[in-house]
Amino acid sequence: MTKNHLLLLIERLEEILTKSPRLAGRSLIMVDEAFELLEKIRIALPAEIQEAEKIIRMKEEIIQQAREEADKLITRSTTEAKRVLSEHHLTKLAEEECKALKAEAYSYA
Repeated sequence: MTKNHLLLLIERLEEILTKSPRLAGRSLIMVDEAFELLEKIRIALPAEIQEAEKIIRMKEEIIQQAREEADKLITRSTTEAKRVLSEHHLTKLAEEECKALKAEAYSYA
């Protein structure tokens, strides 16, 4: 049953209760029709609750997946940043070594 169906049942019950004829300040309602609508609502509610719970579970799964992806991205980014810094450090060391070797070579020449 759809949400619209459930709302329609509730609206119909409300209509029965509000539009029932009055006699001496009291409402005369069609009890059988009201109970029939209540039974239909009772049947429809578990399906609606299950659907809501399913949507909540799906939302939680999506959030968990997003967190896991974010953690992976942070880990990869951190690893890449460390690698780049390490390469930069090695490049600087190599440049310094090269300068030292050149200076030594010029001093022998």
